[in-house]
Amino acid sequence: MTTKPTDTRIAGAVVAVTRGTTLPVRPRD
Repeated sequence: MTTKPTDTRIAGAVVAVTRGTTLPVRPRD
């Protein structure tokens, strides 16, 4: 699988939301 920068952002956002971390910028739904 090729890792794309966009996929990394999405993965990071998902992990952050899962942890219950409040992000300064909310990920797009």
